[in-house]
Amino acid sequence: MKVRIWLGIGAVLAVAGVTVTWNARTQAADGVTLVISADGAAKTIDDDIKELQKALDLSKVEKRDLRRVRVLAILIAQNSAGLSAAGKGDKAKLAGQHATAIAVLDALAKEEGAASLKKIAAGFASAKGDSIKPVDYHKYLFDGMDPDVDTAMQLYKSTRAGGLGIEKLIKDFSEKAPTAKDMPTIQTAAYRAASITGYLEQLAPRQDSGKKTKAAWVKFVQDARASAVETAAAAEKKNLKGVKEGLAKMDVSCVGCHEVFKK
Repeated sequence: MKVRIWLGIGAVLAVAGVTVTWNARTQAADGVTLVISADGAAKTIDDDIKELQKALDLSKVEKRDLRRVRVLAILIAQNSAGLSAAGKGDKAKLAGQHATAIAVLDALAKEEGAASLKKIAAGFASAKGDSIKPVDYHKYLFDGMDPDVDTAMQLYKSTRAGGLGIEKLIKDFSEKAPTAKDMPTIQTAAYRAASITGYLEQLAPRQDSGKKTKAAWVKFVQDARASAVETAAAAEKKNLKGVKEGLAKMDVSCVGCHEVFKK
């Protein structure tokens, strides 16, 4: 299971290039450039808000659920900022969604309880704002100077482990034929795989070490980007063959990334 979770890095990382300077990375993490369609980003925001609120509505919210909430909040912040920067959607609503997502992240950082988080998350429904300010995600992504890889891969984990099962979905549907009824689920997973790049791109190696180079990381990012976007587009068109091919490419990218960076 741990192997597949790490393999997921290769699939998701590919949705945006890894930049060299921290300022450029921060800009990408803010979602200034959308790598999925505006409609896809809007849908993903709605899906992620529902999933985040669902996690906080459990009778007992575990640490694994809070890790899921953390990643979902980052995705909401990134996509709302990206849509706003692209001039798409209701700017006041997007600013409100962004601010609420950041409020959730700040509350998590302060280790506030589930009741407080749930109250903050309820604000997604009516939140409005004037503008979206750049956010340094470093404090949410790292433990000191070390990247929080485990949390980064949370959505790829099984539901039992507090994830959304994206890892299993990629593997299963790259090996068997998906059906028309599977398209919405696959499309949502592909959009999330693309959107999470702003989070995962921060994990690029700081220094080259053998085959573990920044250039290699970028290559995996580019390959997986193409396959993730391809999968989402095919799912939107209900192109079953295209979806299967796209997921197979994502799986190949996962394996290739793992062979270099997991060793």
